[in-house]
Amino acid sequence: MKKIILITGATAGIGKVAAKALAKQGHTVIIHGRNKDNAQAVCKEIKSETGNNNVDTIIADLFSFADVKRMSEEFKVRYERLDVLINNAGAIFGKYRETRRTSFFCVHTFCFWCTHITIPTIALFLRLDCVE
Repeated sequence: MKKIILITGATAGIGKVAAKALAKQGHTVIIHGRNKDNAQAVCKEIKSETGNNNVDTIIADLFSFADVKRMSEEFKVRYERLDVLINNAGAIFGKYRETRRTSFFCVHTFCFWCTHITIPTIALFLRLDCVE
């Protein structure tokens, strides 16, 4: 069964490589990014390289709880379920930011909130799957 997979931080690095590999396997892959242009460019690249048109983007700044919540609501409207959530987003900041505190906040706190907010979508699928 092909999965619906959301990967946070999928516009570069490990997230992008994972998105490409999963798209090659035929899964529906949703690429999360902060920057719409970057996310759309990666989406186009992956579609072109893999031949899988079931690659989409979703945009949110994980430093903003309002954005995370909006992203979750947008996801629920566009997809009936979420099979896999890959919390990959991270950040490296220059010397002018509070790196330790800010990085912890982004990487850990918002990964928790992304998971927490999408649980109803995952749980609905699990309940439906158990009934069948």
